[in-house]
Amino acid sequence: MQISGQKKKKAKQKAKPTTTGGISTMMGTSDVKMTFKESAKEEAIQPGVVVLRGAIPIREQQHILNDCFKLGELKGDQAGFYQQPTEEGGRLRLNQGNRGRIIHAMSAYGDYLNENCQKWLKMAQAVDKTLPDMIPSTVLVNYYNVKGSFKWHRDSEHPEFLAKGIGKPIVSATIGESCDFAIKDEYDTPETVITLHSGDIIVFGGPSRMIVHSVLKIHPNTRPPLLKFPYQPGRLNLTFREVNGTIDTSMFPAYRVSYDIEDEEGNSD
Repeated sequence: MQISGQKKKKAKQKAKPTTTGGISTMMGTSDVKMTFKESAKEEAIQPGVVVLRGAIPIREQQHILNDCFKLGELKGDQAGFYQQPTEEGGRLRLNQGNRGRIIHAMSAYGDYLNENCQKWLKMAQAVDKTLPDMIPSTVLVNYYNVKGSFKWHRDSEHPEFLAKGIGKPIVSATIGESCDFAIKDEYDTPETVITLHSGDIIVFGGPSRMIVHSVLKIHPNTRPPLLKFPYQPGRLNLTFREVNGTIDTSMFPAYRVSYDIEDEEGNSD
């Protein structure tokens, strides 16, 4: 199944079937008070999965994008979206192939992202009561170029929460080019493909906290015309999590979390 949520110029696009770090605690780059609109269109995909269409207006998308690229600059030993060049004057390469990654504490962005992440979660909870509360502690940002993708994976969670069926929700925002984001319950079960557009948010938690998911494809030239990237245009994905474990910063840019009950590994889109 494929879900798009985007309208054509005169008619709705019909759904088509498919066969198928280092953690920085630097203070915020911007302390501007910014409240995002609450008029997004909610789509309940399955219990524990909600998409908020158009949740972030274009002006706020640009504000977030600017903050992410400030934190993603490669300066000295600071780990940014790009690898350290192997030789002087060498070509900059994204630190994970066709995508670059940074991981920061929420405090790196000031209060505005923290407050609005929780608003987005409440909007999703209003249409899906199975979603538990969550207070984000980290935000992982992936910067995909137009050839980028992400393998099928699960995001780790504390075993105690999973045992109680209250896995803390993941809140994931898209800014820039659209992408095909796919989910399924198990690695060997059918997938649902959700096309996410700039300003869309997907939330998954509770009974769907451990869904398998993947970024299948980035759609070039689908970003809003007014959205400006400082480098090559692509897709920014911000993943907000409440991490009740320890992130192994020595593994950056990989995202590895260990828990006091048992060790698990997880990657986040």
